Amino acid sequence: MNDRRQKYAHLLLDTGLNLQPGQNLLINAEAYHWPFLELLLRRAYELGAANVVVNARHPAETAARIRYSRAEYLDRIPGWEETRQRVICDEAWASLSLFGPTEPHLRAELDPERMAIVRRAWQPIQRIHQAASRANRAVWCAAALPTPKWAQQVFPEVDADAAEARLWDEMAAILHLDDPDPSAVWREKARRIALREERLAEIGVEKLLFRGPGTELEIHCLEEAIWCGGSSATVGGQRFFPNLPTEEVFTTPDYRHTRGRVAVTRPVEVLGVPVKDAWFRFEDGKVVEYGASERRDQLDAFFDLCPRAAFAGEIALVDADSPIARSGRVFSCILYDENASSHLALGSGYPIALPGGSAMSEEELLAHGVNVSQVHVDFMIGSEATEVVAVTHGGEQVPLMQAGRFSGVLAL
Repeated sequence: MNDRRQKYAHLLLDTGLNLQPGQNLLINAEAYHWPFLELLLRRAYELGAANVVVNARHPAETAARIRYSRAEYLDRIPGWEETRQRVICDEAWASLSLFGPTEPHLRAELDPERMAIVRRAWQPIQRIHQAASRANRAVWCAAALPTPKWAQQVFPEVDADAAEARLWDEMAAILHLDDPDPSAVWREKARRIALREERLAEIGVEKLLFRGPGTELEIHCLEEAIWCGGSSATVGGQRFFPNLPTEEVFTTPDYRHTRGRVAVTRPVEVLGVPVKDAWFRFEDGKVVEYGASERRDQLDAFFDLCPRAAFAGEIALVDADSPIARSGRVFSCILYDENASSHLALGSGYPIALPGGSAMSEEELLAHGVNVSQVHVDFMIGSEATEVVAVTHGGEQVPLMQAGRFSGVLAL
């Protein structure tokens, strides 16, 4: 276990962030993860980090505020938070965000109306760093660390300690931590993803047609769209992995032209609460009808957060043979679950998928067809019953996925 954790710390900093001498680093996690955070601190300074700041919070902070704060103070944010975010962006700090909740059900237990007040108040602050990240103006990486209660969501048949150990085993296999050189494995994976990006660019995709049970969906691509995935690079040329693990090849669609119906094939956490069997119907790019078998109210709250939450911001293709899909697990963690299935994100798009998009204003992005929103949530829409066909600018139909697996030009 100690060897795995050392390898994981090195993978995240050496390869995930590609941390450079003199660079500053911000780490976001929960306080439970301090033993692992100590490994990250040591490795970051070994790599030459100038400053490492750890934001290790406890869920009791959020719970206390939502439960006991006076209502008139819920929307108050300390003035220094905006300054802090702008400094982090202006100085191009690297950021590592570690998912791993010690109380995964907490948000579902808190008053949703009071939660919404706090969430709305934080949105303008969060957008500062989100905008910089999505435009690749700094390196960032999202990853996960097991906790007992999260692990029991994945392995409910065993006690908390056993579940946490099993989740480490499962994640180690997915992350290739038991390989002699995990970084080399991920560099090769990035090479294969890049090859798929090249092939999609070569055929010139005008639109994607998704077909499956409950799904008949048409996604229009931007004419000059760039396909992305695997590793990325900042505008200054520093390569990094935005997510570990990652299996997807994705782009930002033209938010104005999505049409049809799509069924969500895996549970998704929306605003911290699981939503099951969601579905959406689009007209002229916008969700005009939607539903779910459980917690439709969370979708109501999501769409209420931002008027542009009802438009698509990302479409991603993921093979049904990905290691996460093969595990047969629902991880209740979007970082893992989105890499088990092709997915559609509602909300903000990625400027990096448009040539010159990183330098555009929000108004310019919208004019080019890139959605701008205060939210971004991925909904898995792929399965072993899903087929995807690309329609090229020349009108040719090119099969991309059959039975949920890459085929034709995407089969490597």
